[in-house]
Amino acid sequence: MEMIKHYSKNAEQWLAHLLQTQTARRIMSLLIVLLGLVFVVKGVHTARFWSVSISKMQEQFIPTGWAEELTGANVALQLVIGLGLVVSLWFGKIRSGALAAACLLLFGYAAYARIVQIKQLVAEPPCACIGWWDGMSWSSVLRTNIILLLVATTIWLTYPKKERRSISTV
Repeated sequence: MEMIKHYSKNAEQWLAHLLQTQTARRIMSLLIVLLGLVFVVKGVHTARFWSVSISKMQEQFIPTGWAEELTGANVALQLVIGLGLVVSLWFGKIRSGALAAACLLLFGYAAYARIVQIKQLVAEPPCACIGWWDGMSWSSVLRTNIILLLVATTIWLTYPKKERRSISTV
């Protein structure tokens, strides 16, 4: 038992040291920017093709008449979260909130994709046209959402909470 505690403590120390390295921070920053850009590009694409996006949303398992409101809310969330993630490189105080919001939105997307897969057993499923890009199946939509959710959650939970000062005070 002592050996397990020893290795666990060493692994925690190694991970903490790794996260403080410049390379790890750059990789995490790059992933944050990429995740933010994915949200922004999807939000802009949905807004640009507004009427098509609403018609695709009307085919989904949602109450009648909610397509326009849900599409608008989705676009707003994607743009705010995406811009929040990108801007968090300069304003670190919003990083945690932006990552948490990204995790919540991606969890919602993944949950909806899974619900559609379950309902698909008893009813005709709606088109998977609300996925990240055209031509995706519901399995691909679910897989993509889970991968993005894992990336966002990993960054959110492992990114150092307090930034070190780059200039030491004398």
